[in-house]
Amino acid sequence: MKVRPFQDTDADALYRIYLEPDVMANNAYLPSMSRSDFDALLNHMAHNFVACDDDGTVMGHLCIRNAAKPRIKHIASFGLAVSSSCRRRGVARLLMQHLLDFCFNWLNVVRIELSVHANNDGAIALYQSFGFELEGRQRQAVYVNGLYLDTLSMALLHPKGQ
Repeated sequence: MKVRPFQDTDADALYRIYLEPDVMANNAYLPSMSRSDFDALLNHMAHNFVACDDDGTVMGHLCIRNAAKPRIKHIASFGLAVSSSCRRRGVARLLMQHLLDFCFNWLNVVRIELSVHANNDGAIALYQSFGFELEGRQRQAVYVNGLYLDTLSMALLHPKGQ
């Protein structure tokens, strides 16, 4: 298993992943998202990576966005998605390791932040295992399957400071 930069030929596999019910329930997109809307979304994301198995099958996606504004360009945020069929195989952990390496060693990022649905216990535990700390709760911030759910704000500061 490896992480590599996104290629245009990965778009079909990523679109299928993002339409999986478990993945859809933990992001802000609608199940009716068209392929052209998805492609436009991918084109506006800053740094896209995929996790692939040894045969090249796409298992997950990492998108890293860093701010362009001068006073906050030291901050990055990210999105992560792993196919339901590839869970519990270390895919998310591998993508998280890539996130930290890329942000701290290549982008000169000092702070990585995220928003996660408060009921996504697996993701929260993963983020905490990498040192992310809870910074706040946004009540009823996202609408999923007929319910308003809270989201949590978490962040990780560079271990060496500035």
